[in-house]
Amino acid sequence: MAAGFLLALGLGTMGCGTSDGEPDDYATNDGYTGTTQKTKTVSTASASGETDTDDAGTGGIAKDEIKVGVLYISDPAEGSGYSYTHDLGIIGMQDNLGLSDDQVERKIVDDGDATRVAIEECISDGCNVIFTTSWGYMETTADMAEEYPDVYFSHGTGYLSNGKNFNNYFGRIYQARYVSGIVAGMNTTTNKIGYVAAQDASNSEVTGGIDAFAIGAAEVNPDAEIYVVVTNSWYDPEKEEAASRKLLDMGCDVMSQHCDTAYPQTLAEEYGVY
Repeated sequence: MAAGFLLALGLGTMGCGTSDGEPDDYATNDGYTGTTQKTKTVSTASASGETDTDDAGTGGIAKDEIKVGVLYISDPAEGSGYSYTHDLGIIGMQDNLGLSDDQVERKIVDDGDATRVAIEECISDGCNVIFTTSWGYMETTADMAEEYPDVYFSHGTGYLSNGKNFNNYFGRIYQARYVSGIVAGMNTTTNKIGYVAAQDASNSEVTGGIDAFAIGAAEVNPDAEIYVVVTNSWYDPEKEEAASRKLLDMGCDVMSQHCDTAYPQTLAEEYGVY
């Protein structure tokens, strides 16, 4: 499906830090030499007028009691793709905190009914921090967070959180997609750029990425067109390969993607294009 387009994209101005120069948030690591733990003191006045103080952030889970569960839609051991790169972050976290291999449990699971089963297995195995790394895990993760208030859930991508034991995280990926769109627009000679998308226009994450990519390409090459093939799955190697070959056979000489496998990249190399 050809899509030479620029979709309207509203970008809000985002600040960093407060007016007094302090950051909005910060991270610390007790195991890192030279890092100072920063805490805030919270004062509360009792009915008698006396003031009690409490060091916020001094609670939590002792390191030896941490057990982390991670849900992936594909096997990180394959050595490429979204799950693999996400797992590099988990490995870095494990090394950074000094956690043993027994303290990290990985599950490879589809984003359907099996999500609940995998989360329940993690909890039964003693996991008290659970990362669910794909958009399709979102609704189930939200439900499970309400059922298990003593377990911390972090969902990658998506948009839901409950302000208690369930949070959402993701990078500003549209920024990188905008830059990659500029690179694509500069390198195409056929003015045909291929894009393998996991979901259609109903998904804001994928659509926003395509918008940003297209805007970047148009900045440097107004004649370039973006050809999008949708697989309707976050992880489907056969569909991702077929979509990539279709775009390449159409004459696309630059490939981009929002899908799990590396097929758009490896097949582009096979065809001798970017």
